Amino acid sequence: MASRDCCAGAIVIGGSTAGLIVAGVLARSGFSVVLIDKAFGAKPQWEHVHLLNSQSWEDLCDSIPGFEEELKAQGAACGSQVLLKPDGLCTEDTRPRPSRRCIDLALLRTLPDSVKQVSGRVSSLNLDPTGVQVTLYDERRYSAAFVLDASGRSRMSLNAVGQIQGCPVDLHQGPASGGYVSTVIKGVNLPQNQIALRGSYQGTGILLLKEDENCWRLTLQIDTVPTEMLATDSFQELLSELASPEISELFAGASVVGAPFLFGPVRAERVHWNEKKLEGVPWIILGDALLTTPPWLGWGVDQIVTHSKLLNQGLLNHASIDDIRSSIDRSARDTWLQATMKETLRSFTTA
Repeated sequence: MASRDCCAGAIVIGGSTAGLIVAGVLARSGFSVVLIDKAFGAKPQWEHVHLLNSQSWEDLCDSIPGFEEELKAQGAACGSQVLLKPDGLCTEDTRPRPSRRCIDLALLRTLPDSVKQVSGRVSSLNLDPTGVQVTLYDERRYSAAFVLDASGRSRMSLNAVGQIQGCPVDLHQGPASGGYVSTVIKGVNLPQNQIALRGSYQGTGILLLKEDENCWRLTLQIDTVPTEMLATDSFQELLSELASPEISELFAGASVVGAPFLFGPVRAERVHWNEKKLEGVPWIILGDALLTTPPWLGWGVDQIVTHSKLLNQGLLNHASIDDIRSSIDRSARDTWLQATMKETLRSFTTA
């Protein structure tokens, strides 16, 4: 296939949550953006619920015009959340509790029209006089002043960056920890205005989110996931075991109506490169591509928001790409230390 060249201010690799947020930040800052993803649309992790802390929620709503309205239009549940605590149940604030599907679709719908969406897989990344050139496997080429890798654990730019710095990029790894198994259930006995329940019971994290008038998405955080648990009948038994005294009435008439889906366990990982060898290279990595944290922490979307804020601040202050990359890396390093410390403490308490 003949090559085709396209010039842009920035190239973003990865069209899921991180890439969509970053592409929007760049476009609203006046950059022409090419957003590359191997396949826009449904992702395996779409059905999992993502918790947003209050600051991240405010940042997204403030920086993305129409985001809250679009999130609700995509079906994000709205209402109060029940917290399961040792001393009983209580209610929390009324922020929407969106699934990853709702977040990504809302980000797509609010993405500025100036962002050029390209479906394809990255083959190579090369420096050129204008900045950087990304080549896809079908030989299409895109040039830009800089490139951002927001491709999650695929880390689609690392091989190319390793070639530029003359050695492979390091990937620091922690123990594989924390997975989710989720399914759809019906017959949950929660008041009509309460749309979520969050808590834990005997070491198992529980997150329940209303999907429609009759069905709920139940997500359980567990460290080991036996294969036999993915059978609907076995999951029904697990559901019965989770009916603790505090929530027995909630699940008393519940039944499983969807095939259970497994995500994880996920290994904590952090990318580390040689800053001196990459000095002047117009490349930034962020989000889960830079740092993957254990799912049970629920920090995924929050760190994407933090990294996009640092990116935007750097661009507004006319900082160099090296300085922006370093500031995002410092934030990831702090998060890595917090995550590994929490993981260590958790291993002691669950031993």
